[in-house]
This record gives sequence, C-alpha cells and structure tokens, in this order.
Amino acid sequence: MVLRDDELYSPRYFQDFELYDDVKKSIQFLKRKSFHVIIISNQPDISRGYMDINELHKMDKFLNKNLEIDEINYSFDSQVVNSGSKKPSPKMIFD
Repeated sequence: MVLRDDELYSPRYFQDFELYDDVKKSIQFLKRKSFHVIIISNQPDISRGYMDINELHKMDKFLNKNLEIDEINYSFDSQVVNSGSKKPSPKMIFD
C-alpha cells in the first residue's frame, strides 16, 4: 500500500512499492513453523489498463528475491463474478 494524501492506495509502479517493516520477520516466523506462504491478491488495475503487467512482474521479482514466498496468485478480474477468482472468492486458494 502507498500512503498519499492520508489515503491508502495500491502501488501501480515498482518505485512506489514498499513492504511494511515487519513483513520479512513475520514470513520468516511462519516458515520456521513450516507454513506454506502464499500471496493472494486482487489486481483489477491490470485488466482496467491502469497498471502495466511488467510493473507487477517487477514487484514479484522483488518479493521472490527478498522474502520466502512459496506462491503468488493474482486475480485480474475487475468485478466479483460467480466463476471468477476475485476475492472474496476462495478460488485462488484452491487452484
């Protein structure tokens, strides 16, 4: 998330992307406890054309290089539909 004008926004550019201070420690703790760490995220700005997929790939590379992430799943749906994967649907967990 990016804090801009006292509002939280999802970053659309890699240079705006940053992790909260305790994320790495939290993931390391989960991995020590043998948890499988998965990121599940809605990214409708890709399908809406507000964000370039290459920016998301840069963020993925950063996450994979700096954190012990086992898997990253995204939904690019811009609306919740019965057959879609956009959260709150559990589809990305089971796929």
